[in-house]
Amino acid sequence: VATTNYGKIAKAIGDLKGYGYQVDLPDINRAHLEFFPDIENHSIVYGLLAITNVNTELAQKIVQNRPYTSVQDFWTKIQPTNVQMISLIKAGCFDKFYASRHVAMRTFLRFLAEQKYTKKDKITTANLEKAINFKIIPQEYELAIRVFAFKKWCEANQLKVETKMMELSDEDGITFFQNYLQDDMKTKNYNVMPDGVIQMKQSMFNKVITAKLSKLMEWLNSDDGRTKYYEGEITTFIDEVWQKYCEGTISTWEMNSLHYYYHDHELAKMSSSAYNLVNFNSLPEDLQPIGKRVNKQGKEFDVY
Repeated sequence: VATTNYGKIAKAIGDLKGYGYQVDLPDINRAHLEFFPDIENHSIVYGLLAITNVNTELAQKIVQNRPYTSVQDFWTKIQPTNVQMISLIKAGCFDKFYASRHVAMRTFLRFLAEQKYTKKDKITTANLEKAINFKIIPQEYELAIRVFAFKKWCEANQLKVETKMMELSDEDGITFFQNYLQDDMKTKNYNVMPDGVIQMKQSMFNKVITAKLSKLMEWLNSDDGRTKYYEGEITTFIDEVWQKYCEGTISTWEMNSLHYYYHDHELAKMSSSAYNLVNFNSLPEDLQPIGKRVNKQGKEFDVY
């Protein structure tokens, strides 16, 4: 199977634009497999097969299942891979459905996230670290968040001296325990050693921590809490995919997917004089030497 020569495509489009022809974006409901002339609009429509990550099977399927009304409608009918779908959006295939290409991309990524996540019926302490990272928890539960962080720190750093006992020796850890947990533990459940180290029953420590987290967990399991947690999962998924596949401007997207700029070049706003930039097409076709150089054998040759 012949592979698409993107370099030749880019060269051909550059030549066409140089001759004054308009090359239109590959509208998902109009584009053919190959480039085709749009006589009515005096332009050439970009071909589906020339889009990065679009193979013959996908291109044919796109043509056969028209029309489409949105990215969701298209995905439902075609079921492309995520990489293929992202390339099609970058190429401007869905521009006519949305206010901007970024809106089209975010609409698709949210749709994708909604296939992956559903609103939880119950949120447990196993989900609490995620909820904290989502930054959805109201300010009134700040102490509960600190207590949870303290528990995680103890589990990772504090020495268990016996099966059912734990030892707290860090100065900051001891201070936190004394300020926020000690009053809730009966004296018989912990001992202060002569060197200041605190030994405590792990079961009672966990019980006090659970009590301190109860109001926070109650909020997380409210409809408001579960909704915000769900939105946190959706937003985090979108941000991660965006960072991995969607960074850059619209011009960046076009070069990645179409191999030419329909909009301005990414460097269009740079100062030509500051960087000594010139239009490639204005350069002389014949090479012009800028000096001479002598090689190890003593032979002189031009430097270009």
